[in-house]
Amino acid sequence: MQEWAFAHSSLLVEPLMKYVGGILRCFSDGNALRLPISSPVPQKHEWRANRLERRENVTNKELIRRVTELVTPICQEAEVSLWDVTFEKEGRQHVLTVYIDREEGVNITHCEQVSRALDPQLDAKVFDSLPPYMLTVSSAGLERPLIRPEHFQWALGKDVSLSFYKATNGQNEVVGTLVSNDGVQIVIKEGEEEKTFAVSDVARVRLYFSF
Repeated sequence: MQEWAFAHSSLLVEPLMKYVGGILRCFSDGNALRLPISSPVPQKHEWRANRLERRENVTNKELIRRVTELVTPICQEAEVSLWDVTFEKEGRQHVLTVYIDREEGVNITHCEQVSRALDPQLDAKVFDSLPPYMLTVSSAGLERPLIRPEHFQWALGKDVSLSFYKATNGQNEVVGTLVSNDGVQIVIKEGEEEKTFAVSDVARVRLYFSF
């Protein structure tokens, strides 16, 4: 199974071109393949970030909320579901990532459709304070992180991996079938045994996929 992503960078803008190409990234077996896009994608993010007189500070939490509001109807139009939105610094560059999902699978067309529809909406003044960044639209992936309550509801009965801040019972990670998560405790089942862990002790929960 392949995981698809569509991305374009806001860091380089050709002086004589209004639009420049982006990047298509196809992830297969952990390897990234980058292909040039033949059709243009708007590149205005660096310009927005440098307009100091128009800046309005946006917290990371507020940014995620606003982008989520913008991209949710776009996902509905593309017949995919929104899994998550993140804004993180990777090396020297910030990356705004929209993760999408679809029961039948996400392909590169879905990623491109969502990216092209979302990009012009990021021209809103409220986003002017953002540093130069790359917008990426990607499939949620086989071993997707479980963060929101709806993620855990969706994953009930599925195998998950729990990573701990500190070793618990001599283990840094456990794998089992998700039974419940009430926001305080996570219950998984290993074989015939149910095990309970405090949410505060769990650093990360991901869907577990055995290759």
